[in-house]
Amino acid sequence: MKKTIRLVALSLATMVAAFVVVGTIAPKQIQIRSTVRIQAPKEAVFPQINNFQNFPSWSPFLETDPEQVYYITGTDGAVGAQYHWQGNKEETAGYQELQALSEDSIQINCFMSKPMTTTSSFHYRLSTSGDCTTVTQDFSMNLPFPMNALAPIFGIKEKIAQTNERGLNNLKCLIEKNEYSQR
Repeated sequence: MKKTIRLVALSLATMVAAFVVVGTIAPKQIQIRSTVRIQAPKEAVFPQINNFQNFPSWSPFLETDPEQVYYITGTDGAVGAQYHWQGNKEETAGYQELQALSEDSIQINCFMSKPMTTTSSFHYRLSTSGDCTTVTQDFSMNLPFPMNALAPIFGIKEKIAQTNERGLNNLKCLIEKNEYSQR
């Protein structure tokens, strides 16, 4: 019996030690790049991204949690504006803040308080070619220990990449539908 208890204790200690080692060497940040090409001028695309009032129209998060409560503070479309949300179906909460704007670039930082405390950023770059606008979204998320050790196990990066792609595709569909309906 004592031998079994020692074996179980040794096994648990080994698993905890392995988890800590993985946590010290695993990346502490996820980086994902997504791109979508939209058949519309930049003037139709830019305000859909930098004005938070437009975000619910293409948000992949409201798609999965349509009863999510949200509100905007500050001057929408201006640096410092914030989009606050509280999940209903999904247990999430936090806010996004418009950090920087230029002619072809939008920087949004995200501060999540539920289900975990973390920060992430979305950097959108817009480029035009003919009557099309290419939107490149660079996403970066900080993963403190123990989340960085758990992320590969739960496929966090893949799930975030799928969500970001869905959001960009929603944006594309929304804008192209509106652009073609105006022609």
